[in-house]
Amino acid sequence: MEDLFIPLFRWSGPFVGFWFGGCLFDANGVYLGWEDTQGRVWRREGTYLGQRMHGNYIMRREGFPQPVRQPRRVPPVIPDLPAPPTARTARPPVPGWTDALAQIGLRPDAADLAGTWHNQTERIQLKDDGTYLLLSRHAQPQIGRWELRTNLIMTPLVPTAGGPARLVFHIIEYEGHSLNLRRVTQDERSIPLTLHRLPAGAD
Repeated sequence: MEDLFIPLFRWSGPFVGFWFGGCLFDANGVYLGWEDTQGRVWRREGTYLGQRMHGNYIMRREGFPQPVRQPRRVPPVIPDLPAPPTARTARPPVPGWTDALAQIGLRPDAADLAGTWHNQTERIQLKDDGTYLLLSRHAQPQIGRWELRTNLIMTPLVPTAGGPARLVFHIIEYEGHSLNLRRVTQDERSIPLTLHRLPAGAD
């Protein structure tokens, strides 16, 4: 059977991305995960996302144990995506189910990014007043100012010797609780890094 692009929408109507070849891509071509033979959808890191419904939606049942995490799969080649379709009419709520795509494909504003983010080696506090504190296992603590102008721009108050006057990160993907970034310089782009939001009060 020939692979076809199948558009994906939030339950509320906005377009999110495409299915292609059993894989899920967002509207910008970022690989998000895959679908198994039972119609279950998995994030690219192997965690359960939800169940495909009505062909163009992914829903997750509330209050039920989540399936066991699956091994990661080799990311597919990103296809050339067709033009995005128009939004659909919102569908009525389904009791006991939530939209698994509600946070996928969102573009954050500055208020969305305020808070504490972390991975295994770094923790960064993006404060409401426009300042930040960066803690790293491999460097001295850094403070400065941050702003969001399409990219996340961080300007240290005291630049390190030989270092850049500011750090620029391209936001690849934002899902509310996680942030996928790529550092951008004049010469290169870093491999993606993922930060997770710490719950309020867990600082």
